[in-house]
Parts: sequence; structure tokens; C-alpha cells
Amino acid sequence: MQGRWWTIFTGIYLHGGVLHILFNVLWIRQLGPAVEELFGPARLVVIFTVSGAVGFLLSNWVGHPFTIGASGAVFGLLGAIVAFGKKRGGTFGAMVLRQYGYMALLMFLLSFFIRAVNNAAHAGGFVGGLLAGLLMSLAEHRRETSLDWVLAVACITVTLAGFALSLWSTFVG
Repeated sequence: MQGRWWTIFTGIYLHGGVLHILFNVLWIRQLGPAVEELFGPARLVVIFTVSGAVGFLLSNWVGHPFTIGASGAVFGLLGAIVAFGKKRGGTFGAMVLRQYGYMALLMFLLSFFIRAVNNAAHAGGFVGGLLAGLLMSLAEHRRETSLDWVLAVACITVTLAGFALSLWSTFVG
């Protein structure tokens, strides 16, 4: 809202303390390899970045003045796995959908009992990951294309540019 658009991307990598980092890294360590296996590494980068950004946008839209952390992106990884289960179908898809859908619901409900948790970012991240997962091809259906890699590089570039702009605005502008 203050014109610093880049914080939508850089906030994913900022945390409020060691425990905050630890919990997010543990979830990324758990869910990241699964999303990479189901969608591919370039699509993982896109899903993670888009989910985090959508989480921050929803958080900002509902009026949270200050948000940091990767939990919106983590919920986006869950959303992408749920999308995989829906797209895959069959017994395996239904099992994945049920298992990860319950996990997302449980994590979301439990987060209401933890002080200073931004559930709007969680919900936005989940929706962002779900939509990205529904729009992107599964690794078992199609290998990653040049477009997938261009999108991943664009996500990384925008994030790095965001950190550069943040430093610039803090120390120069």
C-alpha cells in the first residue's frame, strides 16, 4: 500500500525469529520434495513464489499491517499437492487429496490457536498454490518446458530485484 510492491516477494524470505524460520523450513523440507516430484523443479519455484505472493496480497487486502514469513508459500505447497490429487484422479489421486487436504485443514485450524499467526496469508497461499497446481502440468504428464523454466527464472529475478530495491530504498532513496 506504500508503493513497495517488492515486499510481496521478499517477505517470504524474512522471518520473525529462529522458531519461525525452523517451523517454515521443516514444512518446506517436508512438502518441497513432494511438489518437486509431482510438478518438477521449475514449477516448484513458480508455485512457491506465486503462493507466497498471493498470501501476502490477501493479507494486505484484509488489512494486516505487517506480514513476514514463508507460511503462505508453505500452504501453497499443500494447495498444489491437493490440486495434484484432484487432477490425477483415481485411487492414488483420491488418497493424496484426502491425506493432504486433511493436513491443510488441520494446520489451518490449529493456526487459530497460535498467537500472531496471519491466517489470511495462509488461506491466500493455499488458494494460490491450488490454482497454480491446477494450471500447471503434472511432471508425469509432461516434462518441463522452456516456458516453465522462464517463469521460474522470472520469479527468482523478481525476488532478487525486490531485495535490491529494498536495500536501495533503505540506504539510498
